[in-house]
Amino acid sequence: MDTKKILFYNVVLSIVIFCLASCNCNDDSEQAKSNLSYLSLSTNDYVNMANEDITIFKEAYKRMCIVKDNGFYKTKWTSGEQINISDDLFNFFINMINNSNSLYLNSSRLKKIKTRCEGDGDTGNCGQWAISSVIKSYGGNTTETDVCNWVRAMTNVLNHPVDFTNVCNNYFQGYYISIDNNTFNDNNGYLQQGNQAILVIRHNGSNIGHAVVFIRRVDQCVFYYDSNGQNCVPISDIVGGYEITGLRK
Repeated sequence: MDTKKILFYNVVLSIVIFCLASCNCNDDSEQAKSNLSYLSLSTNDYVNMANEDITIFKEAYKRMCIVKDNGFYKTKWTSGEQINISDDLFNFFINMINNSNSLYLNSSRLKKIKTRCEGDGDTGNCGQWAISSVIKSYGGNTTETDVCNWVRAMTNVLNHPVDFTNVCNNYFQGYYISIDNNTFNDNNGYLQQGNQAILVIRHNGSNIGHAVVFIRRVDQCVFYYDSNGQNCVPISDIVGGYEITGLRK
């Protein structure tokens, strides 16, 4: 047999064996469970996991067999015991699913990323909150109201809403980043030291987005914070972002 074909078949076989050993999403049997080693993390600090825990986290994520159906994430499992992972790990992934699904369900009530600041008062818009929050983390004192006033003034000048990236360009040194499955994979899931990023969460088929501040990526999960605190969504929910290298003088 041709050497290249032999190599190809060996690679395919290795992938199949790995997948079977990791998790069979269609096998509910006790025997399937018994073939899986028990997975538990040594920490409850998911954002700052060390490499050993990240390896465990990735394996647990595979076992969860999370799929998307009609815009909503779901898993067939109802407990960590079914796939031999700790309750803490299982509950983390369930909370991530619920958070993403709630954003999708409530998307009609989220502020548009264009940060129009029309009829909403001076606070409460996720875009202006994220911008103000990052500015303050760099030592600046720009408020949500300041951002909103600038957007309103520019909207009047341009006679159309200001794009979110242009708003960021007014306050930050940085650039737009497109998101794919390789984004944030370098540097152990963190940005370069001193950099920050504002990300846009948006679901397929919706023109409504939610602006958040990036913390770290671990496997398929992106940690962020917004005005409600720290949370996490699958990276497939992130449609774009703006990486910040500093404040604009």
